[in-house]
Amino acid sequence: MRVLYILSQKPGNTGSGIYLKYITREALKHGIDLRVVVGITEHSDLENISHIPEDKIYPVYFGKHTKFTIAGMSDVMPYESIKFSSFNEKMFKDYIDVFANVFNKVRYNWEPDIVHSNHLWIATALAIKIFDNVPVIASCHGTALRQSVLAPFIEKKIYSDLQKISCVLALTEEQKAKIINWLKLDSKKVIVTGSGYANDIFCPVEKKFKNRNYFKIIYAGKVSFSKGVPCLISAFKKLNPKFSSKTFLYIAGDFNNIEAMQIMKLAESSKNIIFLGKLSQEQLAEKFRDSHLFILPSFFEGLPLVVIESLACGCAAIVTKLPDIEAWIHRDLIENGVIKLVPLPRLKSIDEPVDSDIEGFIDKLKDSIEHYAESFFKNKFPDTLKFFNYISEHSFENLFKKIFKIYQRFII
Repeated sequence: MRVLYILSQKPGNTGSGIYLKYITREALKHGIDLRVVVGITEHSDLENISHIPEDKIYPVYFGKHTKFTIAGMSDVMPYESIKFSSFNEKMFKDYIDVFANVFNKVRYNWEPDIVHSNHLWIATALAIKIFDNVPVIASCHGTALRQSVLAPFIEKKIYSDLQKISCVLALTEEQKAKIINWLKLDSKKVIVTGSGYANDIFCPVEKKFKNRNYFKIIYAGKVSFSKGVPCLISAFKKLNPKFSSKTFLYIAGDFNNIEAMQIMKLAESSKNIIFLGKLSQEQLAEKFRDSHLFILPSFFEGLPLVVIESLACGCAAIVTKLPDIEAWIHRDLIENGVIKLVPLPRLKSIDEPVDSDIEGFIDKLKDSIEHYAESFFKNKFPDTLKFFNYISEHSFENLFKKIFKIYQRFII
C-alpha cells in the first residue's frame, strides 16, 4: 500500500503536526510505503519526522519557495506565521503554485494508492484536483471550520473541490454533522475516528501525590487570548489566600510573539505563575507527571490532544465546555471528578467572548480551581489512575488501526 501524507504546516509543532508525526510512525509499522509533503521554513524542521527517510519527504519551503512565511490553520501558531485571512489574490495563487509544483513532482516520481491530507483546506482541495484518480482522505482537526468563517475569500475558491473528497476523518459526531452541513457531503463519506496521543511518552507515574505541600496546576498550548490564558491568569490571581500561597500555575508554550508578551505582563504581580516556554513532548510529559491539575480555558478547539495527554499522565482537568468535548469524554470521568467542564461565556465571534461575560467566566474558573485545591489539601483528590483505561483507548496506536481499515476499503 502506497500512501501520500500531506500537511501544509510544520510537522510536530501543533496538534496536526503531532498527528502527522505519529500517524506516519504507525503507518511504517504497518508496512506502508509512504511519501510526505510538509510545509517548513528551514531544514531543521524535518527533525520532528526523522523516522522518515529524507528522500521520501517533499518539503515546501515557505520564505524560499514563497515570499511569505507559513500560513497557520490557527491564527496564533507556536512559530512565525501569517493568517489565511490576510491573503490576497497573488498570495493565494503563489500558495497554490508552490504546492502544485511539489504534488506534481511526487506524482512524476511515485504514484500513491491513497492521499491522506490534514485539514479541509487549500492543500487538500488542490490534492483532490491533481491526484484526480486517487482516493483523497482528509483528517479534520477543527480549524478548517473556523478558517471557513475567517477567510471566506479562500473558502469560496476551494469549496467545490473539497466537495469531491473521498472521505473525511472527523474528531466527533458533532464535528461530523458540521462538516456534512458545510460541504453538503453524503454522511457515509464522513467517519468519526477521534484523535490520539503518544502513549509511549504520555504515561502516568504511580506515586503522583507523594508530596502534598504544593498544589501544581499546568496549562499547555498557545499563549493567546483565544485560548483563554488571560482569564486563567486572572482566575488564579483571585484564589482564596488559603490556597494561593501553596498553589503554582505553570504555563507551557511559546511566548515569543506580541500577544504572548502582553499576556505575560498580566502575571508580573504573581510570583507563583511560572512561564516555562516551549517544551518538547518529552519535557511536557514530565511536567504533566509533576502536576496535579491541567486547565484548558479555550474558547475554540477541535479535539484538543493536550487534554488527553495530561489525563494520560495522571492529571485531573478543568476544560471549557466546548461544543465537541463531551462526545469523547467518558461520563465516568466527569461523574467521578476527573474532569470538570466550565461553561463557555457567550461568544461575539468564533473565539472571542462577549465582554460582559468575561468576569463571570473568570469566577467560574476560580471556583473550579478552588474545588480541586480543597480536595487536594484534604486528601480527597480524584484517583485519576482508576480511570486510565478510558484514556488509553485514545492512543495513536489504536487510532491508526481504525484508519488502516479505512485505507483498505479504498484499495480492495
